[in-house]
Amino acid sequence: MLRQMDDLFDIFFKSPSNGVLTARRELPRPSATRYPDRLEYRFALPGVDPARISVSIDDRQLLVAVKDEKHDTDSADEESKHLVPAGAWGTSDNAEFRIRLPEDADSAQPSAESKFGVLTVTVPLVVPEAPRQVEVKVAA
Repeated sequence: MLRQMDDLFDIFFKSPSNGVLTARRELPRPSATRYPDRLEYRFALPGVDPARISVSIDDRQLLVAVKDEKHDTDSADEESKHLVPAGAWGTSDNAEFRIRLPEDADSAQPSAESKFGVLTVTVPLVVPEAPRQVEVKVAA
């Protein structure tokens, strides 16, 4: 029972290394809509600079990542050590979404647009060819 209570509090709070409780903000799950010619995924990213967002497709997986701008390890000096990630997975400082794409998705031609804090990723669908009739020739 005590473990369940701890898990419940962990959902709402995270405890950084200094022991101070801070509110944890989870990003809402993305919405997905299937149209006859495309798939649209919408991600609510309020207050996130579009320059921090990266969208890629690898091995039929759509990956949307938000880079943590506060603790960029490339710009840190050599003497500093980054021991604890700045944001927990799922917070607005550091987030990553992986979505498995269906077989009929055209992963070579995705597009992404950020407008008013909503990222829309569009993946076209491959239109199946209509069945063709093949003429059978009679050999002489």
